[in-house]
Amino acid sequence: TSIRFPRLENVLTDQRGEPRLIETCMGAYEIGCSKDTTSVSDSIYVGGKVLGKTYSEVGVYENVLEKLKVAYDCDSVVRHTVVVKPDPKVNEYTVTNTNDDGAGSLRKAIDYANLSESKTFNIKFDLKEAGPHVIKIKSQLYINRRDNLTIDGSSVSDSIIIDGGNNDYNGINVGCSMNLQIESISVRNCSSGIDLFATEATVKNCDFTRNEVGIETYESEVLIDNCLASGNSQYGIYTQGGMIGGIDRRCFKTDARVIIQNCVIGLDRAEK
Repeated sequence: TSIRFPRLENVLTDQRGEPRLIETCMGAYEIGCSKDTTSVSDSIYVGGKVLGKTYSEVGVYENVLEKLKVAYDCDSVVRHTVVVKPDPKVNEYTVTNTNDDGAGSLRKAIDYANLSESKTFNIKFDLKEAGPHVIKIKSQLYINRRDNLTIDGSSVSDSIIIDGGNNDYNGINVGCSMNLQIESISVRNCSSGIDLFATEATVKNCDFTRNEVGIETYESEVLIDNCLASGNSQYGIYTQGGMIGGIDRRCFKTDARVIIQNCVIGLDRAEK
């Protein structure tokens, strides 16, 4: 049980270094003196603890609730978002299975990349079983790493295919990423095979088939090299520029352009 304290004018922050509120309940944190919910974010490295729980997997864990029992009928809840980052020395992840999520999956590899503090990050593949290797995703794969990410499937002899199951979400969605390299990945049965927003990227040796749109770019500088965009119901490649408000200026591409070379659009690899 905590004790309710009056405002101390000469104490400007609480235990976390956050600005004090006008009327407070003193518990594990200083929060509004009412039956309310306050949200906080905790950033830790893998293996760290929050509220006594050890987090051994990289990821973002939302709605971790902490109830504070305080005096004068002033019960409140702190809603934690726990961001678990990989060790800063880790700069690569190897995909070892075709699961949608969990250890060894492409989605987990992207989680590592998004949260890693390393200067570069590489996602590789080591798939032992015979292909094609189909990854049936249950939601889009979202990349928001700022700099220097490579996803390279060229070491696998059989195709690596991301399959959206004809659901209304993109295969790969990218927002504000610089120097992104994607090679030897196929995407099918999605809304957009890949959607690139305010991004610098090279997409090479990739196939985009049976989507609504194969490759979609907005305000991005993209090299599309030796790719196939075929059998998509609306567009093989769709690109759009123009002013879009509210973008991080570091990502905004005033010189946005798309270079397409050595590609097959609307036909198959045999150009039929």
